[in-house]
Amino acid sequence: MNRRAFLTTVSTLALAGCATRLGLADRVEVEAKYVVVSERRNEDEDGDRDVDGNRDESEEENGADDPIELARRRYDPSSGPSYDAIHDRLADDIEPAGPLTISEATTERLEQSFEVVRYGMRGCGSLDGDDSDCRDTWLFLDDFNDLEVGDVVDVRYGEEMSGIVSVND
Repeated sequence: MNRRAFLTTVSTLALAGCATRLGLADRVEVEAKYVVVSERRNEDEDGDRDVDGNRDESEEENGADDPIELARRRYDPSSGPSYDAIHDRLADDIEPAGPLTISEATTERLEQSFEVVRYGMRGCGSLDGDDSDCRDTWLFLDDFNDLEVGDVVDVRYGEEMSGIVSVND
């Protein structure tokens, strides 16, 4: 490893550690990763277009479809990672024994078929399997693909989306 790569790695790890210690990020174990899609009508009761695209309670009444979970991968400390199920729409894109990652081509295909495509994770902060300290959140595709269930990560939670500060395998 050259000096520049070493210094970059050390500074990134130091920043991630500081963010966690300062309360800007939470250290959690990735208990599950999942892909969720849905189709929804972009009109309100008066036929006006939904400009912001944000989901709200009124969409349930206005024709929003129930979300469809295309894949969920879990981590069990005693048996390791495994899939709950893989929907037919992703069956050709995911290796049943491999990690849950979604390629750009698969993302484009999903976005052509569904109006909403989301990538989620369930992180548990207690790191001892206690579900009382677990939280689900949406991630950007790059962050989603960087994780594997069972990883310990520093995550910064946001209102709509969250970001991974660092992955501590």
